Amino acid sequence: MVKKKSRKKNKRLSPKKASLSDIKKLAKKYNVTDNGSRSHISSVLCSARSSYLSKKERKMILPFLKNSKNKTILLQMIKTNEAQKKLPQ
Repeated sequence: MVKKKSRKKNKRLSPKKASLSDIKKLAKKYNVTDNGSRSHISSVLCSARSSYLSKKERKMILPFLKNSKNKTILLQMIKTNEAQKKLPQ
């Protein structure tokens, strides 16, 4: 009796979408307004605090940016691996 080997399919997992509460936490962390939709808060974060965001945070808000200018700036920062600045105390 020959047993068939079961093959596992490699399914690529899509990145988890950031919830509204995750983006609101980022807004509070970087002292910007946390009112509005995910896309509105993401655009405010990008325009006001993009140089202070970590690479992980930049990737988290990237799908919600509608403005092509903000999106290109953020993508350029991710590609060049620009260092994260520290917030002034």
